[in-house]
Formats: sequence, C-alpha cells, structure tokens
Amino acid sequence: MMGTNRERSEDPAYWRALVDQHQVTLWNSVPALAQLLASEGSPSENLRTFLLSGDWIPLSLPDALRKQFPKAELLSLGGATEASIWSIIHPITQLSPEWPSVPYGRPLRHQSWLVLDENLQPCPPWVPGKLYIGGIGVALGYWNRPELTASQFIPDFSSSVKNATLYCTGDWGRLRPAHDRKLSLEFLGRQDSQVKINGYRIELGEIEAALQKHSALAQAAVTIQGSPPELIAHLVPDQGLIAEKTISKLDAKTTSSSEAGSAKAIPLPPHSGLEGIFQRQSHRRFLDQTVTLGALAKLLSSAQAHVIEGAALPKRRYPSAGSLYSVDLYLKVIEERVKGLSAGIYRYHSSQHQLEPIADDLAQEKIFEINQTIAEQSAFCLFLVADLAPITAVYGERARDFAHLEAGYLAQLLMEQASQHELGLCPVNEAGFSEIPSALNLRESHLCLHALLGGMIEPSWTERWVSPQETNSQSLLERIEADLAKQLPSYMVPRRFQILHSLPLSANGKIDRDALPELEAPEETTFVAPRTNLEKTVTGIWQDLLELPQVGLNDHFFQLGGNSLQAIQLLGKLRQEGYPSLTIAQLFEALTPSAQVKLLQELPSAEEEAIPTVSRSEDEERSDDEVEAQLRKLLSDQSS
Repeated sequence: MMGTNRERSEDPAYWRALVDQHQVTLWNSVPALAQLLASEGSPSENLRTFLLSGDWIPLSLPDALRKQFPKAELLSLGGATEASIWSIIHPITQLSPEWPSVPYGRPLRHQSWLVLDENLQPCPPWVPGKLYIGGIGVALGYWNRPELTASQFIPDFSSSVKNATLYCTGDWGRLRPAHDRKLSLEFLGRQDSQVKINGYRIELGEIEAALQKHSALAQAAVTIQGSPPELIAHLVPDQGLIAEKTISKLDAKTTSSSEAGSAKAIPLPPHSGLEGIFQRQSHRRFLDQTVTLGALAKLLSSAQAHVIEGAALPKRRYPSAGSLYSVDLYLKVIEERVKGLSAGIYRYHSSQHQLEPIADDLAQEKIFEINQTIAEQSAFCLFLVADLAPITAVYGERARDFAHLEAGYLAQLLMEQASQHELGLCPVNEAGFSEIPSALNLRESHLCLHALLGGMIEPSWTERWVSPQETNSQSLLERIEADLAKQLPSYMVPRRFQILHSLPLSANGKIDRDALPELEAPEETTFVAPRTNLEKTVTGIWQDLLELPQVGLNDHFFQLGGNSLQAIQLLGKLRQEGYPSLTIAQLFEALTPSAQVKLLQELPSAEEEAIPTVSRSEDEERSDDEVEAQLRKLLSDQSS
C-alpha cells in the first residue's frame, strides 16, 4: 500500500511517479483526485482498478482514465460511515446516453438501499425520494447521542431480520433503468444542497451534472451568492494541452532570446511601431452575422493576378519564387453564412477573379479537431494549397520551402486586408489538412500548407489587442449557457459564470465549496428608458409588481428581485393588455422588458384572436334556425 508524504500530497505529478515507480495496480480516491491523475504522464498499463467514491463522478472522467490506463477497471462506490463505508457499487462500463451522471449502482451483498417518500413508503421508478441504507453494515447508532440516533436510524420493517434498522443518508435519489434495462439507483444530491430561488426548489447537483457533460469542461461546481440569491457556476475548462503548449512556447522564447542591453547593441531612433498592429491579429471569435459576397470578393482580390506590361508572367501583391505562384486559395463556405454563396468548396481563380464550385462540402468535424470551437463560429475557411510539381521542376528540393514562404506572404496580406472589410481571420493548422487534396480530387503533387478561418467582427476589435483568453472564455461561456438551456429549465441556468484554473479541494479531496471565490457584484446595467407606448406599458407593469421607482428596458426580472409568483402576476397583467395567447413558458424565455416587448409584437393581439359574436338585439330579431346557421358559419370561419 502506497501513501504520499504531506509536503507533496497535492502534487499529481508526484502521484503518477509513485504509480510508475512502484507499479501500483489499485487506486482509491474521490473522483476529483483521479481526474488530476488522468492529466499526468503518458498511457500506462500498471493500474488495473480504480475505486471512485465520495463525490459526483463526471461523465468525462471514465474516458479520461481509460485513455491513460487502458486496462483499468473502473468501479463507482458509495455509502456512509454509518453503514460500513461502502454499500453500493456500479462497474463503469457502458453508460446510457440518457443518464445525466454515472449511476450510483446497486447494493452490495447483504446490503440494501431504499428510496422512500415522506411517509416512508417505497417510491416507484423515476420518482425521487430520500435514500436509506439497510443490511448488516448499518451501525447501531451514535455513541452517547441518543437524540441524533433516533433521528437518523429508524426500524426497517421490510427486513426479515429482527430489530433491523435503516440509516437515513440525507441524500436524494431515484430508481431508473440502466443500460441493461435493470433498475439502478441514480444519485440526485444531498438534501442540504437543495436551494430555493425565485420560488423554485433547485438541486445544485443536477446543474453540476449537466455542466460536467460538456466536453470543454474538466470540473464544475454551482453555488448561490448575492442578495437576492442567484446561481453561480464555477468552471474549470479542459485546457491542459493548451496550457502545456503555452508554457512550452514561453520556455522556448526565454531560452532563445538574447539578453537585452548588450554592450555591442546600437540604439536606433525611437519609433512606436504600433501603427496598424491591431489590424493584423488572430480573431478566435466571430459575430453571428452573414458575410456579404462583396466583402469576401474584396478580401480575395488581395490574391488577384494582374497582367503587367513588359512582365513575362502575371504579378500579384505578394512575392513568389520565380513568379510561379504555386499556392492557390480554396474556399470552404458554411451553410447560410455567406450571402449569395451556397455551402460548399470553391477554387479561387486569381486571373479571372472568379470562384469555381468543385465540391459539395468537407466533413468539418474530421478537418477541425484542435480548432473545432473557432470553426463552429466561422462563416468560411480559406485553404492555402500548393501544387509542388511546377516549382519542383525549377527549384528541386527547395520547392517545398519556397511554397511555404509564398503561403506565409499570402496569409499575412489576407490578414492585414481583412479588417478593412470588417472581417477577421484566424490562422490554423490541423493534422486533418493532409487529407484535403485527396478529398478534393487533386493531384498527388498538391499539399495543403495552411488555413484561415474567417467571419464578421466588430470594428472596435481592431482598435485594441483581444487576448486569446478573452475570446476563448467568452465563446466557451456562450456555448455552455446555450447547452444548459437545452437540458434544464430556464430558472436552473446559472445567471453568472466564473472561469477558474482549478476548484479548491478539502483535505479529503472533495470540492471545498466554502473556499470558492465570491464573484464581485455585477456592474449595473446601463439604464435604457422606455420610448414607445408598449415599452412604457411593460415597464410600468414591472414597476407596480416589483414596487420600483423605475425599470429600464435591459433590466432582468429575477435580478430585480422578482419571483415565480410575481411572474405569474406579470403574465396575467400582460394578458389583460390584449395578449391572451401569451404563455408562462414564453415569458420565462423573455426576462427583460425589451425582450418581452419584442415577444408581444410577434403575438396576435386580442382583436386578432377574438371570435366575432352575434349581438343580443340581432338574436332577438332572428329565428333559432338563423342564429344556429350564423354560429355554424362563425365556427367554420375560425377553423379555416
């Protein structure tokens, strides 16, 4: 049995060194520590078994462990000290896609787990209840604490054993079918991790389980902060490889850089050198806007060939060895992202300034792996493909070097010109690029050297340096929030997110929620006064309901202190204003006055929905047959 010394007990690299040095075969820890181990070292076959217990197991952890330790068996274990530590087990093999978390499992031999309601009656499958442990492992009680014993240990009337007891775990769970169609226990969280916000009872563990399903996250925790309370998600992105690459770059730069201030250095006249530096930067985030064909045409014109009088070959705005221009541009257009162009692959003909369709599409998920996030936001991609045959005939073995130089000149020019047309470009390279020439039915002499992902940007982004961390984090949060909105009701989606390098852990390796940093109070929303009659009506209703002196168009209902009861009252008030078809579900998707005004404008008004009526005076002048015929006509008109 191996243990760690206290000084290095929090060092995953040290744990991995012990595993390799002593050929450790069994690992026993909480999931968070196993996740740290999975990020260290290269794959190994030493570890054969992982015993994981004491906390939620992220859905991403099993694959991460199997990648590092392919022969290891993974076991999820649970229980309580009051019931001999472990009393439930789940071998982690195949996970059903509909499960939000790793199943808690099924009882160990001579143990039992019950899901009971408030009347201590068994809950049917899918119905949540309190979790109780029974069997031979249950303790007799707490030493010299009879009152606590009486509250936590109750008679087990379902057992045939005399004086058998059940231990109340304080956890919630439910029974549901697993991948083998047999019932398994799903852990729903601790009783004390349930919170109530805006009238809704929320299980924080359910939100965390949804977050941990996201492939871009390594860890996640959810807390409540502020007054009025709001949900805060603390996130650790899965960026281990990116961090390692960044550190390697810094190390290489430090090693290769010469010391400043050498005695032989000759000072030059001062010059800022910043002119235009922000126009050429890598944009890792693009606006969700359609690129115009005109803007794209202007960008491509940077590579256009021009016939120059007296020159044997056409010239372009960038150099090429022997003016051979062996690098061509191939354009991949994303569906409905470039106005006037269908999705597909095009070749740019520089001499005619034309686009030639050559393929329907390339499988984006196979091309972009490292840069998938950026690719998903982009409107187009430019591939720089060289034909080495003509340049090899002239320059022999130097052909590839000259082709790379030409691609670099072209990429630099495109990036400098893009911002003039409110376009941004991001240079990328992927292992999958080697397959592009064959996918496009090009000759073997063709080679994809580089690519530029592109899309619309804000003009202000070219006036300052936009850090990769800024764009990556913002993009990540937007994707996570959108993903949560598909899995959870709107009131369970956290209002604010915090990116951390790691989650604080307690001495036993569990997430220390008390040590999670407090978020600063959000900046006050810029007040936007209502202008139209409808805007004034909506904000006026808000002011009356929430008893506020003023409400702006961008204020958030729950952040102003609104609750679910007041939301229902708001629904009634808006219906009275002439929008009877408005539903509570629609209202929860529009939680600012501005969004509600837009929603109401899209709904039919009461006049449009009203069924024409027959007046009483007209009825009195008509026979019963005439009235019935009129009603039939009205009903027929409404159904048509």
